[in-house]
Amino acid sequence: MRSAGVQALSIIADEHPDLRTDVVTQLRACLQDVDGPDRPVITAALRGLVALGDNDSRDVLVQAIEDWHLSPFEFRVEDVDRDLREYAEPGQLSRHKRDRYLPKDNLHGALEWWAAFDENRNRSIFGRGPT
Repeated sequence: MRSAGVQALSIIADEHPDLRTDVVTQLRACLQDVDGPDRPVITAALRGLVALGDNDSRDVLVQAIEDWHLSPFEFRVEDVDRDLREYAEPGQLSRHKRDRYLPKDNLHGALEWWAAFDENRNRSIFGRGPT
């Protein structure tokens, strides 16, 4: 729940630029609270700052990755550098992901990446077709 809330903050800041400074401050605080949040919250805060294109947070992001000993499966410094470079415009990464996974005009296209979504899939557990 907490990590979903942190993710929601970055989306809100992307949609409402006037809140961006406050959200960036909150996300940075999550990274520096070593006694508080758990790893999913830390990862969500890292992704949120990168998604907002906050280049000023690069040093904070790298320090958090090192302090929390995040594995390469969670987050890598190379990811931070690449994404901040590629998505230099604030909010560009969030918009890119939203457009990729939630296209307004093609719901089926938005869901096709999900392996369980297949209109023609055999729905019977016995393999005899729809029942």
